[in-house]
Amino acid sequence: MWPFKSRKKSEATVEEILLIHRKTGMLAALASAAGADAKPRDEVARRLAAIESFARDSFGLDDDGGLTSFSIDELEVHVRSSPDALLVAAVRGAASQRFLDKFEETLEVLNTRYSSQIRDFDGDSGTLRDALPLLVECLQAPTT
Repeated sequence: MWPFKSRKKSEATVEEILLIHRKTGMLAALASAAGADAKPRDEVARRLAAIESFARDSFGLDDDGGLTSFSIDELEVHVRSSPDALLVAAVRGAASQRFLDKFEETLEVLNTRYSSQIRDFDGDSGTLRDALPLLVECLQAPTT
């Protein structure tokens, strides 16, 4: 018998969507599901940016490449990047391709509509306040 725990398939739940300024690791915007742990996310954003940078540097990838996902028990963390931003989704359970497509589309729209605000982000969370509905829409996207 294998010593591994079997996982039950359950419906995935998106807990958080984080928009992170790629060069500084500063949290630019956050959408969080009701009931999700409300710990401060600034340090999480910095660490995720550092991990993504480490993965890129360690394997000699350019700015177009990098970490796209990792998992911790039942939590999947998905990362999509552009030259100035990281978009991160924390998903409890297995994210569907439908959700991942919406997630990637969200980063594309953010980069189109808010490219200068993202590029020049200086830590003022009000700078990207208008982008929050896009994060919330992604947070609420179907996961099946």
